[in-house]
Amino acid sequence: PYRNDSKSMLSLLPTCAFIREIPEMIKEKWLAPLTWVPLSLDIDLSTLPTTSQAGEFDYSEPALTQTMVHTALMEELVRLVIPHLEQRPTLVFAMSIEHAELLADLFRQAGYSAVAVSGRTSRAQRQRVYADWRAGTTQIVCNCNLLTEGFDFPEIAALVIARPTLSPNFYMQMLGRGMRTAPGKQDCLVIDVMGNNPDLSHQVVLPQILGVSTQEESHALKGTQAPSPRPAEALLKQIMGANVQRGLSLLNPLGASPYRWVSSHRGYFAMVSSDVAVIVEPDKSGSGLYHARRYTMKPGQEPIHQ
Repeated sequence: PYRNDSKSMLSLLPTCAFIREIPEMIKEKWLAPLTWVPLSLDIDLSTLPTTSQAGEFDYSEPALTQTMVHTALMEELVRLVIPHLEQRPTLVFAMSIEHAELLADLFRQAGYSAVAVSGRTSRAQRQRVYADWRAGTTQIVCNCNLLTEGFDFPEIAALVIARPTLSPNFYMQMLGRGMRTAPGKQDCLVIDVMGNNPDLSHQVVLPQILGVSTQEESHALKGTQAPSPRPAEALLKQIMGANVQRGLSLLNPLGASPYRWVSSHRGYFAMVSSDVAVIVEPDKSGSGLYHARRYTMKPGQEPIHQ
């Protein structure tokens, strides 16, 4: 899990008794695959002030709300989102109650069955909304700080993150609402809303959570020329068997590492620096032991395998 103090869980729990990794759970059909769609709006999130709560940074809620809650801007968001939704049951994460209600109204104007829920919505009203959602009468539910965690509707097949965040913890909570499997559900669409100068090394978006480099995606979204990808980054994507549109990942498979590890059919893979990657593979003889290989590629030099 993510810790706000960035320390290893071993400082509290020195022995890892059991591991269940996200890629394994997707492969074994316990979790749904994820499909990423980035959306850029004409806003600049890089200038927003940040706040810290319990040691974790995020955008200032008043500043982000003031930036996001504009009818013309949200009309553009809805226009960009609609082509991707199809008939998917959709959950939208909004910045404020006003924001959630505005988005729901704009989706209705576009011909979709949509409703907003928040802490102001009575329990009886919320239960009616959820019943209509599950029955298919309502397709889109826009919420503010209500359905981030603990809500169980496995059929959710699209998430619209219209509430950008710097918090991995918060993003994982939102992402979890769409990862449940359900009959007929092929995947969960994750739509990340970003600004016109996206910095994917700071704003938390799906590729970052999945352990895929966001360098190339940042340049593509900005319309600038990306530098040649590092061989280690290309190898990471190759080992994952995925591109930035679809992928599987885990955050810390061994429970003791400061690096982000990715599972593959070969074993585990982690980038330990900008030039060095480590691959841990099971012994082919079936002994239960693992072998480690280091892959080094520095600019202007031939790759080194050790």
